[in-house]
Amino acid sequence: MDERAAAALGSLRGEATVTSSGEIAWAVRRLFERVAEARPLVVVFDDIHWGEGTFLELVEYVTDSAAVPDPVVLHGTARTAGAAIQWGGGKLNATTVLLDPLNSDEADELIARLLPSKQAGTPGLRERVRDAAAGNPLYLEEMAAAVAVSGGAVSIPPTIQALLAARLDQLELGERHVLERGSIEGELFHSGAVAALGSDGTDMAARLVSLVRKDIVRPDQATFAGDDAFRFRHLFDP
Repeated sequence: MDERAAAALGSLRGEATVTSSGEIAWAVRRLFERVAEARPLVVVFDDIHWGEGTFLELVEYVTDSAAVPDPVVLHGTARTAGAAIQWGGGKLNATTVLLDPLNSDEADELIARLLPSKQAGTPGLRERVRDAAAGNPLYLEEMAAAVAVSGGAVSIPPTIQALLAARLDQLELGERHVLERGSIEGELFHSGAVAALGSDGTDMAARLVSLVRKDIVRPDQATFAGDDAFRFRHLFDP
């Protein structure tokens, strides 16, 4: 890769002076093209509905302008309510696949895989979860997590919003305090920022480990050297 593109990409890691968004988009395109010269390349953009305008423009730019002899496949996932990129809208090299809600058999299979073995055979539980989910796999996933935390003694909330609120209500007070402080920084937050906002005597490291185990947050790549980063699992995304 040439020095100009390498410098622009380095600015994303804090290794160089921040350049323009257009320069970064060009450098990302050059990176993809360079890799694809050696072998076909598949790039996955997850949860595009969370992307800021600059990121979405970058994806659109790469989609429209990449020119390589070997194929580059860009695969983006998004929830319909927040999808901002319409790759199927007139582009010759793009298509959009809309996933339908799970049918009863698919929902039962997912429930069987997600529910803890001790609760999987609870009479009526699978049917109540399936009916409340209405084919929404996010609901099924969160419901299974709620059952695992409660040991099976859990009611079936009527909506995904109520379910997510119930999951947060199950957390210990110290864990909720950590989440509240983390949310001030954003979807991606650092343990240093949480500590700087005050711990109230909370064992922050232990609370973060517990939240990871409960699948409320997940470890992520830190923006600041020497710090630990975590990302919310999009619990309040519709």
